[in-house]
Amino acid sequence: LLVVDGTRKSTIDAACELHERIRTEAGDIPFVVLLNKCDLQDEWQLAESDMEAMQEKGWECFLTSACSGQNVDAAFSRLAEKLLP
Repeated sequence: LLVVDGTRKSTIDAACELHERIRTEAGDIPFVVLLNKCDLQDEWQLAESDMEAMQEKGWECFLTSACSGQNVDAAFSRLAEKLLP
């Protein structure tokens, strides 16, 4: 799981760096991106173009909220599906 804090745009760069590091060390492994704090979208620093750029890379993204639990189960379920042969 790569978690991006929607209220802090800098976490996109951190997620990209972390993904590249993992890819270098472990190869291409399944993952999903959680765009967290969707319950606070009026405070978001992420733009639609940021999300589109991640999707263009082939990254599967979920709008999530750790506070409400929105889409958290869906993200974990999707990751589990990607891990199964």
